[in-house]
Amino acid sequence: MAPTSRPLIDDLRARTSDRHHTLDSGAFTRALANGTLAREAYWGMLKATAIIRDALERTLEAHASPIIASVWSPAFKRAPLLKRDLVFLEQTGVPDVPGAIQAAHDVAALCRVRAERDPISLLGWLYVMEGSMKGAPVLCRLARRTFGFPGDDGLAYLLSAEGASVPWSEFADRLNALTLDDEQRERVIEAALELFDGLIAIFQALQPAAFYLNPEAGRHPIPTDPRELAAAQRAGDICWQMFPYLDRRYGDRGRRFTSSDSAWLVTLAELDQETTNQQVLWLGRVLGARGLPRIILECQLRLLHQELCASVPAKTEIYTRLLEASHLLHRRRAAILADEPFDAVAAQFETRVSALPDHLTHAGVLIVSAVLDAHDDVPSAVESLTTWLTDVERFSSDWIRAVEQTISETRGLLPTG
Repeated sequence: MAPTSRPLIDDLRARTSDRHHTLDSGAFTRALANGTLAREAYWGMLKATAIIRDALERTLEAHASPIIASVWSPAFKRAPLLKRDLVFLEQTGVPDVPGAIQAAHDVAALCRVRAERDPISLLGWLYVMEGSMKGAPVLCRLARRTFGFPGDDGLAYLLSAEGASVPWSEFADRLNALTLDDEQRERVIEAALELFDGLIAIFQALQPAAFYLNPEAGRHPIPTDPRELAAAQRAGDICWQMFPYLDRRYGDRGRRFTSSDSAWLVTLAELDQETTNQQVLWLGRVLGARGLPRIILECQLRLLHQELCASVPAKTEIYTRLLEASHLLHRRRAAILADEPFDAVAAQFETRVSALPDHLTHAGVLIVSAVLDAHDDVPSAVESLTTWLTDVERFSSDWIRAVEQTISETRGLLPTG
């Protein structure tokens, strides 16, 4: 098969644009822009970036692949500059943000896995990290204004983007000059998406507030209006009751995450509709890969809209963005499988298992939804759900057979081609 002639940089830009938008429009950037970012969040950003950069740069520098060598240059090394910034900030006694640092170590572990199995794909990571430097001059000015750093202390990493010895245009030319087959190109793009998802998780963990509802959730924004917080709690409780699977599998810890996630979702209504949609799609992808099919989020957004409008009617128009995001999730699954066959397959599962002692109400809906999520590129959507739903220590053979049959029936209804 002949290699695709389309420039690799164009494919990378197109395929990662939604993640790029999510990252650029997040609470961290907004807080830095308006001068309210906590110094610990800036410290956490630098420290997390240093962890990832160090892992990536060590790998690319040490690898003997001629493909990597044609793109990589020691001029891309920025980990030493990050370490210089961290030494300065450490002297000021800035505390860590543990959730963000752990997330960074998790991302670095993925880098090491790729280094062993598919090192060329890490050029997708380099694309993301070098692309992030295009906005560094603006971030540098904002950080200098917000924190009042003396001279260039604490800013060495961001300042390195100005006058870089390998400008972005030359880096793009190097990527475009590669001769990769379609499979190799796809792996580079998948790696870029993987790193974007990791960075989004890190930046979410850097933000304040949800920590106080659920310390395990990290620090992301929640509303300050007690009426909105109460509405978020009610919506989370109703959704929790709708799907007994949640309590059975995730228990009290899962309920705490439901509370903090529901509170965070309220803040999305303050964004424009496109950004709200992107954030919801990102969260749906993350949760779907962790055993929580997106139909749960779809229901939670709908319930949240109802509770918020009833509690704070003056903001009904703003809250409509959450309802539209719920409709977006519904439209995506209905485009794959219409409501009527969806409901029929889910109901058939309920009929099969209704008399079983291990029956979980609405599990059929979750199974069908997970299959559709997987078809819509949510990673491990089916496996992350059914690993638990087919555990022989929890469920009978009749139940497990019904789960497997429903998955097969749903897949048989999916569009082909």
